[in-house]
Amino acid sequence: MGILVHRDREGKREFAKRLVLCYAAGNSDAHFKNFSLLYNRKWTARRLAPLYDVTCIPLTGYSTEMPFDIGEHRTLDEIDERDIVILAADLDVGLNFFDNTVRDVINTFEAPNVGTVASSTRKMIDRVLDNSSPRIRILKRFLG
Repeated sequence: MGILVHRDREGKREFAKRLVLCYAAGNSDAHFKNFSLLYNRKWTARRLAPLYDVTCIPLTGYSTEMPFDIGEHRTLDEIDERDIVILAADLDVGLNFFDNTVRDVINTFEAPNVGTVASSTRKMIDRVLDNSSPRIRILKRFLG
């Protein structure tokens, strides 16, 4: 992948979290225009803007090809645990941190805390979770 959004450790870690989440959710629309930066008034410091435009693309019928490689693949269905290992190395955030990030994402998808929502919203959540299950299995295999 060979990309760096931030040179600082926290910025790289936040970016890693977002990429794992985008992969798990099937957000193959995760192009870099959806990873904006916020600057301070003097333009001397920056950080990632809040996450936005996250969509479970396989449910829309559009391309499931990521805008960049994850490991050696771009298409969601082709990405496997070896690609996730490469992603972890490319992001350079430390394997322990990356493993914990993957565990957090898995736990969030397996036991989402959505509170009380309308039945139509619950149906959509269930569709997204069902669609993510193959990618969650890949992330579990990555963890061993």
